[in-house]
Amino acid sequence: MNDLLHTIPGALEDIQYGVRHLMPEIALIVTFIIVILADLFLPGRRSSPAFWLCLAGLSVSLMLILLQSAHGTKDMALFGQTLISDRLSIVFKVISFAVVALFAVFVRNNNQFKNAGKGTGDLYILLPAVLLGLNLMAMSSSLLMIYISIEMISISSYLMVGYVAGDSKQTEAAMKYVLFGSFCSAMMLYGMSLLYAFTGTLNLYDAEFLVRLGQMPATVSGIAIVLVLVGIGFKLS
Repeated sequence: MNDLLHTIPGALEDIQYGVRHLMPEIALIVTFIIVILADLFLPGRRSSPAFWLCLAGLSVSLMLILLQSAHGTKDMALFGQTLISDRLSIVFKVISFAVVALFAVFVRNNNQFKNAGKGTGDLYILLPAVLLGLNLMAMSSSLLMIYISIEMISISSYLMVGYVAGDSKQTEAAMKYVLFGSFCSAMMLYGMSLLYAFTGTLNLYDAEFLVRLGQMPATVSGIAIVLVLVGIGFKLS
């Protein structure tokens, strides 16, 4: 225990440095909480307060992303190199914002969602969580962080798919999606555990990752990679 005490100051500095560069994601967390409270205390079938607060929070996150880009972006390793902030990740964040914002407008104007007895407030609650997962996935440099970010998106998508289920077939489809998604998550996690066993690291940017993976038999490493790609492919589809 005493041998680890000298690492605490460095770890705290790394956390402070990482938090400063994750302000767009922190804005999404705050938006998530605010939209929950808005839908709780200002309910309604169209959930207008939740919609506008959700859109405003997403826009604030976008503004913070653009400010980071305007100040110049270099490759920055955050939180022990589990996240990498660079120009490519910013591009994907902007694309993700556009998709999620358009989906919010779609929900707002879609008759099926508007006529659902549940209202649309719960969907607006999920959107900041989805965008947070997408942003983290764009920045992920660790297998563990990739898994966590993909699962954040997947859980929200499960809820969205079954949200307007009005008959037994729609409910059955939603349940099958959850079951297949869970099975593919297990496959992906098993493949990642094999990659970690082969390389001794979760960091994809670690030079030893490819070196040690290349030392494994092609069949063995191929199975691990296929398991990971099957899980990710299902989630992306």
